Amino acid sequence: MNQALAWLVASLFVILPFAHVPALRNLLSLAAAILITVMLMRERRMPPLPAFPMAAWIALGTASALWSADPATTLHGVLYDMLLPAGVFLAAWRAAADERAFDRVRWAAAGGVLCLGIMVALVFATGRPAAMLLSDVCESSVTYYWPGIGVSSTFAALIVPFSLFALTSVHRAERYAGAVILAAAISVATVSQNRIVWPSIVLSCAAFIAWHWPALALASRRIALTILCVAAVGAAGAFYYASLERRLAVPELGNDVRVQGWREWTGIALQQPVLGHGFGRAQVHLEGERGLTQSIKQRNPYISSHAHNLFLDVAVQLGVLGLAIYLALLAALLREYWRLGGAGARGRLRLLGATAFSLLVAMIAKNSTDDFMDQAGVLAFWGYAGMLLGRLDPRSRS
Repeated sequence: MNQALAWLVASLFVILPFAHVPALRNLLSLAAAILITVMLMRERRMPPLPAFPMAAWIALGTASALWSADPATTLHGVLYDMLLPAGVFLAAWRAAADERAFDRVRWAAAGGVLCLGIMVALVFATGRPAAMLLSDVCESSVTYYWPGIGVSSTFAALIVPFSLFALTSVHRAERYAGAVILAAAISVATVSQNRIVWPSIVLSCAAFIAWHWPALALASRRIALTILCVAAVGAAGAFYYASLERRLAVPELGNDVRVQGWREWTGIALQQPVLGHGFGRAQVHLEGERGLTQSIKQRNPYISSHAHNLFLDVAVQLGVLGLAIYLALLAALLREYWRLGGAGARGRLRLLGATAFSLLVAMIAKNSTDDFMDQAGVLAFWGYAGMLLGRLDPRSRS
């Protein structure tokens, strides 16, 4: 059963970045969730600490169907954006008990992003314009599985911590592979013309270095700071380039009204401050259509789909109580990372802790001006987070 679980998680991680595979994605997620439930019940094993605030998070989301304007869509959101990610989190946590399975699963995740990088290379190799990789542009056989601007850049940001982990390996082949994955992530981020992905990548690199800082020698610290400064300058240039390209390729995307949008979305959240309007992206969209002013929707029609900030979206859906539980969930995850891979850890465990912290920072930064923590994005983050926690946990390591 352990091997079956590891292969299920690896298969899921490979296809997560792709478009047009929701049925396969949901089937693999459901199979992994069912299998890990059976395994934990048979073993009578306690799940990791973050599973408890995660259970409270799911319970509140389910209960929100009682006051939601559309209970069916709320329960649909609970299934696909709460229950399945929780199952994948536990499945990845359990699969990482075996070192070979852990390597298989993390390279499967990297392989999915590498496939996106190959799509980018094929587009340029065949002389096609990069605009083919923007959303709402005609598809070809090459770009059929391309997930669009936001999703592709989100996966690019989330995979960078794993490329940094590989780059610090003692094995030369793994360092080369890490460099290839990092190059693929950068190419995907570049053609996505997403701006926040660049600060996200720099912040995740800074988090990786900061976590590992006490263990670095003086010379290594200087090298790390130099690399980080060069990366920050490059990211600033890429941010500016993306801003220009977005205005040229898709003019309506250059009309950024997020600050005004956040004000109006905050007003919507304050209409139901304690328990929110009900869980689910469809419910958020409904409230956006009702509560946002016509002028801002005319300036940017996408602003009504959601609040374009992860924590504000949570507040709209589940109120202050839901936001508190979600922050407690992230805090529990960070606590476990620090306890298992922080100050007292050495060698590979310290690197695993740095990778986990870098992943958490990348997720928060990437979703600070948007929110892709649904569908493939939420499965990816919780799956990656569970995998790293499972490898750090001495109860699961073999």
